[in-house]
Amino acid sequence: CLVGSEMCKETDPIIQYEKKSHTQLMETMWAYFECDCNLQRTADKLFSHKNTVKYRLQRVEQLTGKSFANRFQSQELYNALMYIIFLIEGFSDMLPIIGKQMYSWNSNY
Repeated sequence: CLVGSEMCKETDPIIQYEKKSHTQLMETMWAYFECDCNLQRTADKLFSHKNTVKYRLQRVEQLTGKSFANRFQSQELYNALMYIIFLIEGFSDMLPIIGKQMYSWNSNY
């Protein structure tokens, strides 16, 4: 199978859900990985409650069937997120500038 199609398969349920619900799942995933998978640091970074972050990550797990607690599945989610951010042309306005913080996602994707 193609790497790209597998990556899209991982994130497609999240993207579809985000289009309908505007729940900041992608932003939360990005921050979670950026904060070394630490819930409290992620919550602080997003100016959210720790339980809000936990709920969003659980929603990602439900949508994808992947677990952040499983290091291999977590790596798959990370890889898929990076694929979406850096390779999908329609997300070009969402690309973080290396070395700068990314604070919000464009909800029009």
